[in-house]
Amino acid sequence: MISQKLINIPIFFLVSGQKFAMMELKVILATLLRNFTIESTQKTADLRPNPGLVLQPSGGIMVKLTSVQ
Repeated sequence: MISQKLINIPIFFLVSGQKFAMMELKVILATLLRNFTIESTQKTADLRPNPGLVLQPSGGIMVKLTSVQ
């Protein structure tokens, strides 16, 4: 039987971990964009789409990070 304490947990606490992770991801991305120049090392013609729920390139995209400083 499920304890009464588990049933009374507000939904905010169940979602807050996901919101924190998204905020953390945005901070990391903003830090990368502020400190590095990002450019693709592949040509657009070389990218092959991988259809699925989200269209993405098969094998990913290779990028080069160059420090701004």
